[in-house]
Amino acid sequence: MVAMEVRLVSDAERLLKSLIDSACSANRRQQLALFSEDAVWRFPLASEGGIRQLLGKEEIAQEMNPRWDAADAANLDVALIDVKIRPFADASYACSQFSLAISSIEKRRVRHFAHILRSSGGLISELIEYA
Repeated sequence: MVAMEVRLVSDAERLLKSLIDSACSANRRQQLALFSEDAVWRFPLASEGGIRQLLGKEEIAQEMNPRWDAADAANLDVALIDVKIRPFADASYACSQFSLAISSIEKRRVRHFAHILRSSGGLISELIEYA
């Protein structure tokens, strides 16, 4: 008998993968659809005066849509580098670490990210972003 390793993937892991995929493909509608109506998106390392937290899907859309539109208008080339998604013992949580190579005509830069995600009902209920 051959032993077979089966890894069950949690909702939280699937949501992180979908969030990263939709961000890289600039599919903003899909990205926003991943959040619950009462989701919280936190940015603990935000600069002075920057957004520290967004409460609810409506506020997320209100704050992020103009930023996403500006990124789309800049015609940036985004490449995903070295993605790691890890489960927690509590299946409603997962974390990710990845980098994005962002290129424009003038320059190329690499941004590093880490996320901790909590899921509920198949949607993101809390996202903590370190960038």
